[in-house]
Amino acid sequence: MKIIRLGVAMAMLMALAACAGQPEIPYDRTAAPNNKTIGLLTPAWPSSPVSFLASNVGQSFGLVGALVNAGMQEGRDADLKMMLDNQKVDANAQFVTALTANLQAKGFTIVPVTADGRRGGYMKKYPAAAADKVDSYLDVAVIQYGYLAAGIGSDSPYRPWCESLVKLVRASDGALLMQDSVTYNSWLDIKNRVKLSPDPDYAFAKWTDAKAEPVKTAQGVSIAAKKTAEAIGDLLR
Repeated sequence: MKIIRLGVAMAMLMALAACAGQPEIPYDRTAAPNNKTIGLLTPAWPSSPVSFLASNVGQSFGLVGALVNAGMQEGRDADLKMMLDNQKVDANAQFVTALTANLQAKGFTIVPVTADGRRGGYMKKYPAAAADKVDSYLDVAVIQYGYLAAGIGSDSPYRPWCESLVKLVRASDGALLMQDSVTYNSWLDIKNRVKLSPDPDYAFAKWTDAKAEPVKTAQGVSIAAKKTAEAIGDLLR
């Protein structure tokens, strides 16, 4: 199990690094005057939250250290999932609700379009425009969500985290109308992305501190999901 967890962690880092290769394409309303109805595809969403420590005490001890850290990672992830379950926090649903409300407030008609939420990234192919009677498709891929500590110690506390990629494509011909990435609690030095500063009220010097306040910890995840969704909606101003 620890070997698998280690592989998952490495895959996660590779996925996040891939964000750096995505060019930023701002939305231009004048170039898409008929974009009134947006098909909101089911967001790609991780199977479970994570509590990720970017720098850990085992990194200098080779495979043994990596396995120890993978075991600790697995424990933190299980803790966080339990806290969210106990508090009945569905970050995915909160994300979709916040994004839908934000776009509707901007005058868009939003049509939910069912897609594979476990696709792990963007859609490979979009439906034909006539299938959903929409002008465009909004494709959102949340890469990871949960908590992140950039290092060890009180100077690098665990804070709510959400990493996402987003693109808007025209339904009629698949033309790219907008593309960007949004991160809540950024830790990688990636240019051309929207970086949201985490709420300082939801910071825990140690993971045991987060475990001691499950209600507050769960609230932090909710805030990260909602703020990320709202920032994505604001890309279509």
